[in-house]
Amino acid sequence: MTAADLLDAQRRIQLDFDEWPMLKLTFPQAVRLWSLPHDICLAAMANLVHADYLQHRHGVYLRRALGLGGRRAGVRSATARRQAA
Repeated sequence: MTAADLLDAQRRIQLDFDEWPMLKLTFPQAVRLWSLPHDICLAAMANLVHADYLQHRHGVYLRRALGLGGRRAGVRSATARRQAA
C-alpha cells in the first residue's frame, strides 16, 4: 500500500459520503462498493474515523453528524471559545 493509494481511497470514500450523507455501510459493503483492497479500505476508514469525519458504531460506518464542524459534540475550537467570551 502506498501513501498515494491510501489518499486516493480516502478521497473517494469522502466524496461518496458527501454525496450521500445518510449512507451507512459495514466494512464488507465498503470494500465491495469502492472495489478496494482490504488493507487500504481499512486504513482509509480508520483515518476518516480518527479525523472525526466518519463514526463507527455497531459495525456500521456513517458520516459524523453534520453541523459539528468535524469535531465531537461539546468540543469547541479556541476561536469559538474566544468569540463566546
